[in-house]
Amino acid sequence: MALGTYKTDLLRLLTAPAWMLLALPLAGCLTAPPVETTGSESDTDSETTTTTGPGPTTSTNTTTTPTTVTPTTETTTDSESESETTTEDPIVCGNGEIEAGEECDDGPDNSDGASCTSDCKLNICGDGLILEGGEACDDGTSNGEYGACASDCSGPGPYCGDGMVDADNEQCDGGGAEDGCVASTCQLAVSCLELLEEYDDLVSGPFTIYPKDKDTPTEVYCDMTGGWTYLKYRTAPDNLAASEAEASCMEHGLHLFYPSTEMHLISALGVAMSDTLIPVGGDMPDPNPNYLRIMALYPSEAGQSCVDFPFNSEDCPEWESADGGSWWVTSQPVSGQPGTSNCAGCSLYYTADPEMMAVTSYEAFTNGGKGAESGYFLCSAY
Repeated sequence: MALGTYKTDLLRLLTAPAWMLLALPLAGCLTAPPVETTGSESDTDSETTTTTGPGPTTSTNTTTTPTTVTPTTETTTDSESESETTTEDPIVCGNGEIEAGEECDDGPDNSDGASCTSDCKLNICGDGLILEGGEACDDGTSNGEYGACASDCSGPGPYCGDGMVDADNEQCDGGGAEDGCVASTCQLAVSCLELLEEYDDLVSGPFTIYPKDKDTPTEVYCDMTGGWTYLKYRTAPDNLAASEAEASCMEHGLHLFYPSTEMHLISALGVAMSDTLIPVGGDMPDPNPNYLRIMALYPSEAGQSCVDFPFNSEDCPEWESADGGSWWVTSQPVSGQPGTSNCAGCSLYYTADPEMMAVTSYEAFTNGGKGAESGYFLCSAY
């Protein structure tokens, strides 16, 4: 530096205001703030030298602390743009305005019985809802089917009791006990018991039933004391074994008779002695106790029996009825009977006394594997 310049600067210092002279030493203590480097770590040592007029030179070492910058992740959409979500007002059924997804909306008048339903759908035939004043019924997808609403919701469709026989579902409609029709089901009765269970105050006597099929009427005698069914059968002078008699009864949809109780036996003997029913195979009434000559009671095992025991299902388990039901013939034993000389499917030979209204004797024998035979027998329903 030139001597002249030095003198000039010194002179300026000597003549400078006092505050400036005080500020000069402080300038050496001031350090610029550290610089932050983005995306990298930086270790920087810097040395700052400050000269303040006359006197020693002050050096200040400044260390910048390492700075770690966390990378910033920016997520953008494929279109590199922000989308805005627009929220629409929800659809409200019942506000009186027809909106998307609604067929109608009558506001507070919406009802499952009105033209516009509670879920804003038109009330139409087939929806299962009855339109008041417009529909008599509505069974939904069942409309038009038997026992359901008509297909146009104007009233009931075909049903039991409408007086018209629906061939797909009914055998009769509108008849009574005298026609053999069970009114509640519109089916033809196959036994007297069905008629008794359907109608009150029926009197015992001849009735027509359909035990074989709906096209084959059969006149039987009905004892309405117990709903017992009887068909008298005569083949005399030809005699039939029990198995053959059973086959004859089956031609009419019935079975060879056996008594289930003492009252049933008394009833059967009364029918045998009655002249109110003409037997199959005969041309006039034929009162005869021999209609009880054979019955559908057989040994459970051939050669086994309950000799000298009362003949009923409780006292004589060695014998059984054709369908396995309870049975009753006597409460008193017959000496030496029923014997062990019997065969499978073979009936005993019974003797009934109409005055005593009881079976007084019975006998077992094989008869060449056929058992007892008779030209008279009763058919029954069980």
